[in-house]
Amino acid sequence: MKTILLVVFFIASFTAYSQRPGTIYDEEKIPQYTLPEILVAQNGRKIRNLKQWEKIRKPEILRLFQQEVFGKIPGKLEISEVIVHENNGEALGGLAVRKQLDKNELPVSEEELNKLIAKEFHG
Repeated sequence: MKTILLVVFFIASFTAYSQRPGTIYDEEKIPQYTLPEILVAQNGRKIRNLKQWEKIRKPEILRLFQQEVFGKIPGKLEISEVIVHENNGEALGGLAVRKQLDKNELPVSEEELNKLIAKEFHG
């Protein structure tokens, strides 16, 4: 009997904590949201040509994606060499390539790291 009560208590507590408070499950209750104008800078200035787009609006959008979606890319990484531990080739029925890589840690720029990884994958 104690075991059954313990299981019921565990399931009830797990269910109670699995849903975040304030989560909206009914689409009709979701507040209206309008996307901002793509050709209007954050300060309200209209973007009228390519030069303004590249100098003002594009960096604003990239900054928003960095802050809200992707996060900041690290600058200098501490990797000097990529070591291949396993190279089985195909994975997931040919949909992916499986390689297990490791790194030796020494100061390396992001560009050098990309070259090392590309060298390992492309030979």
